[in-house]
Amino acid sequence: MSRDRRGHKTGGEQLIGGFTLVAVFGLLAFSSHQWLWLIPACCAGVPAILRGMNRIRAQRAFERQRRVEIPRAAEVEQTKQILRVAQSNNGKVTPAIVTLNSSVSLEEAERILQELSSKGYATMTVTDSGHIEYEFPEFSDQAKDIEL
Repeated sequence: MSRDRRGHKTGGEQLIGGFTLVAVFGLLAFSSHQWLWLIPACCAGVPAILRGMNRIRAQRAFERQRRVEIPRAAEVEQTKQILRVAQSNNGKVTPAIVTLNSSVSLEEAERILQELSSKGYATMTVTDSGHIEYEFPEFSDQAKDIEL
């Protein structure tokens, strides 16, 4: 029998135990035609089933939340890397430049740069040669000259 980290039965074990209690006492009630056997089935089995279902639901919700938080932390770090590359290149970057100067993949760089552009943090321009370039105004040389 496995236990969770607090020493309690897992949700699946509680669910199985509850169904077992309901089945055993239900069979006793139907085979003996003594309906009093349904009382322990209802008082012991049904609450165990409900606890097991609740524990399974809570565990799934926790896992879903954890899966969302882990990629989000990675994306925040990737965004910081992109901004550092943009700062070191006077505010102008392409997905390829980001990939060469950071650990961000080309696909992730494209996606994050598009997202930053759609939110207004960068402007996307197409060069004369047809390449897409992203410019971060606060990192350009002109912005530094204005501040001085």
